[in-house]
Amino acid sequence: MEQILVIMISFGAPLLTVLAIVFLFIAIKAVRKQFSKPSSWQVLKILLPPEDNKDLLSEIRLSMQLFNFLASFKQLFSLETAVHNVGEEISFYIAVPKNLVDSIDKKVRDLWPGSSVQKTENYTIFNEDGISKLIYIKQKDNYSIPIQTAVESGHDTFLPILNNFSKVELVGEGLAMQILAKPVSIFEKKSAGSKKSKPILSINARLAISAMSPYRAEELAHDLNAAFSSFSAPERNSLRVAESRNQKEAFLNFIDRKFDNSQTMILTDEELASIWHLPSSSSEIPKIKWVPKRQF
Repeated sequence: MEQILVIMISFGAPLLTVLAIVFLFIAIKAVRKQFSKPSSWQVLKILLPPEDNKDLLSEIRLSMQLFNFLASFKQLFSLETAVHNVGEEISFYIAVPKNLVDSIDKKVRDLWPGSSVQKTENYTIFNEDGISKLIYIKQKDNYSIPIQTAVESGHDTFLPILNNFSKVELVGEGLAMQILAKPVSIFEKKSAGSKKSKPILSINARLAISAMSPYRAEELAHDLNAAFSSFSAPERNSLRVAESRNQKEAFLNFIDRKFDNSQTMILTDEELASIWHLPSSSSEIPKIKWVPKRQF
């Protein structure tokens, strides 16, 4: 102990600075580890009642409330839309740590009376005899520059994305959108520009494609890329699709719902709800899985 004190006195402020940096590094690493992956996931299938004459923006704001509620637990969560490798129905899922299931169940039912929240096993979109492709969404410019949102544009910017799910073939094809979200770091918050005055999240947005041929997989990827053009506007950021270089690692991350820091986007709750939200009653997209009418 005396030797340590002598060293600290000898080196003074420089040593204290180094120690402070080391402790800060350890703290940041601990926080990242906390958010890297929940100990266990529970997948919840969400079915909403197909209500009529409800305002689109009001419905989108309900999803924003849900996102902020999920973020309040300061744990990684996943928002998902999928068409399985057999079937045509478009299903919506939320995956959360198991200790949050009851809280999320209650919140969804409170926000959408008549909704159904079903615990389910992990689903698959992959055809073992087909071709699979993993792509992700990235911001063209610095994340401090916002994208055009559904609230600003006055129309549902998620619909062009969702429309691609309705084009998946009945057998042999599958498609999934997975959005991993967690609270931003202090650095991300400070560098978010005008966004820092709003609720913001650190995001991974992925799309997994399964098809019978490389041509069909590329066709689906191309159409998805085009769907994100609705977020572009003057003096606004834009979104584009990029292919994961290491497809094997990308698929493992997708299956495990593992956050990849190299693919991070920083989005406000409004921006996130413009990219993904639970289905609105005004949607004309066919094949969405709703609560059967006899249940409400």
